[in-house]
Amino acid sequence: MAVLAALASVSAEPAAKEAAGGLSLFGRLVGPEGRPVVKRFYGISIAVPLGKMVDRKAVPPFASVVGQTDAQGAFSAAFDMTDLPPRCLVVVPRAGWARVDVGAAAGPGAALGEVKLRPLVPVRGVVRRRATGEPVAALAIDLSAAPGEPQVPVLRVITKEGISDPRGVFHYDLPEGDYGLRLFDERWILCAPPTIHCREGYPLTEVQVQVARAPLLRCTVLSVSGRPIAAGTTAQFQVLQLAAEGQCRTTFSRAQVAPEGAVSWNSRTLGRARVWVAVAHEGCALSDELSLDDGKEVEWRARLLPCPPVSTFESGYDAITVTAARMEIDETTAASGSRSLRVTFPSPPTVWELRVIPGEMCVESGWVLEFDYKASRLLPVNVYVCKRRGGSWQEIGFMSPDAPGTPATVGVISEVVADGRWHHARFGLHAALTAHGLLPDATSTEGWLVSFASPRTRGGAPLQLGGDEERTFWLDNVRLGLPDG
Repeated sequence: MAVLAALASVSAEPAAKEAAGGLSLFGRLVGPEGRPVVKRFYGISIAVPLGKMVDRKAVPPFASVVGQTDAQGAFSAAFDMTDLPPRCLVVVPRAGWARVDVGAAAGPGAALGEVKLRPLVPVRGVVRRRATGEPVAALAIDLSAAPGEPQVPVLRVITKEGISDPRGVFHYDLPEGDYGLRLFDERWILCAPPTIHCREGYPLTEVQVQVARAPLLRCTVLSVSGRPIAAGTTAQFQVLQLAAEGQCRTTFSRAQVAPEGAVSWNSRTLGRARVWVAVAHEGCALSDELSLDDGKEVEWRARLLPCPPVSTFESGYDAITVTAARMEIDETTAASGSRSLRVTFPSPPTVWELRVIPGEMCVESGWVLEFDYKASRLLPVNVYVCKRRGGSWQEIGFMSPDAPGTPATVGVISEVVADGRWHHARFGLHAALTAHGLLPDATSTEGWLVSFASPRTRGGAPLQLGGDEERTFWLDNVRLGLPDG
């Protein structure tokens, strides 16, 4: 989880009760025994509604502030937001915690009154390498609360919590609740991390955590002509893991190319995988299947193509990846060749995505998005293009005529013909983005993501579709690049 503001910026007095254009929470902390908590560091976190969008960009799901109480135990915390959260979490190391219902307080400041802390739950665990059983020292184990709940404020600079010692032992004092474990050390990967169930009065003393040494990937990136990419060029990498529901994206990296086109980095993924490589205005490449094992070094050469290869699905999923849906190779139907991709997604409101290319690509002059599709019933799907990871997304219309949807922002591919037969669709992507002022010039290195996805409201939430049955459609010959012929 994200590390909070540095303590150097924390005043010995509470923050101002009015946050300019934002939200301020304030009150007075007392310990479990009823005495004011005086001159003590504290952390306060709030949860942000899932899927919240501002200017069509996703807002991080939580925010935290570190402060110090005054001589009377008073505290306050200012957040750069205007919506009042339903609750907040207060943690004072070695003193206690409180989960507070903020309620319907009006105005930019919410008075929480006297907040009485409850005892923290002691947690002790050991980190070991799965392959050898040896303890692993100096690892920072982080926590993750349930979605929609305030995360535990990170106070590691004060407490040293969650950092393993030479025997691999780490400790936490935690609020009551259920927590997942996370690891943000590029050298190591968590293996099947346990869930910690903290209950007041029941210390946890035997939490076992297993880790694997992250595989080291070494890639030589070659241009379309076969020469090494120039040193200093930025390349992006996306590791694609083969999973039961298809092929999913895992770790994403950017790296500067070294002399002779060399790039190396630690993978956050174990098992069977492929790696997508892309360089702005140079091209992209998709590796063969790689075996990423504990501590293994993997080397390969990636010769770039000027545009993504056409996804025909004759030898697998190609560059297509999936999130919150299922895809599988169908050997019984195809627009051409012998195979196509069958995509199944849930009907109840959920955000699912089928990405045409795993990572960002510059959309070059003349590029189109074209594909063959087959559907036998009402199809509520849009195509989305997004400028960089976490950037603002734009809709391209691709819906059954009667399906609910949001207005297209950069054009319409076609209305879906749901007659159980194969049809071809083509959309001038570069021309549409240029016409809407989204591609400033031909030298721009801004990357774009292109996805089939569930239709969303302007706030980013999935539309209500009705019914609870799954829906299926088929794709073949998916192309992003210059038009065929």
